[in-house]
Amino acid sequence: MFPELRVALSEAWEVAPDGAVYVIERYRGAENLRTQFARIVERAGVPMWPKPFVNLRSTRRTELQESFPDHVINKWLGHSAAVAAKHYLQVTDDHWAAAVESCPLTGPLISNHSEPIRKNHDTKKPREMRGLDGLGGAVITPGMPPLGLEPRTY
Repeated sequence: MFPELRVALSEAWEVAPDGAVYVIERYRGAENLRTQFARIVERAGVPMWPKPFVNLRSTRRTELQESFPDHVINKWLGHSAAVAAKHYLQVTDDHWAAAVESCPLTGPLISNHSEPIRKNHDTKKPREMRGLDGLGGAVITPGMPPLGLEPRTY
């Protein structure tokens, strides 16, 4: 059990009635937990986000990825590395901050130029592309062997 859950569930267990089997009995067997979850989130003053349970799972998967090997997390959460990479793993603000801190500046900063960039009109496009037929196919010139550049040997 994750430490954050252990603390919350221990607190709930302390106020559970004597002889209780489950820490939280109120929602056992409930078919629609999303509605009640939305009410709890609203009471907390947090705006509801799309796909709340998928996003919670995604956040936890990303957090665990920082501390545990991939195969361990896959076993715990019951999905493959491919599914995690496609649906759950996220790039966080902490990842970006670490990247900025760890990468030294490798070149000069780009300054804010006051004059606009002008198109170079001296560059001319060639009239035809040698070796191409205009439809994407290659044109073999008489000086080129038909099978390529290697000499034909038998």
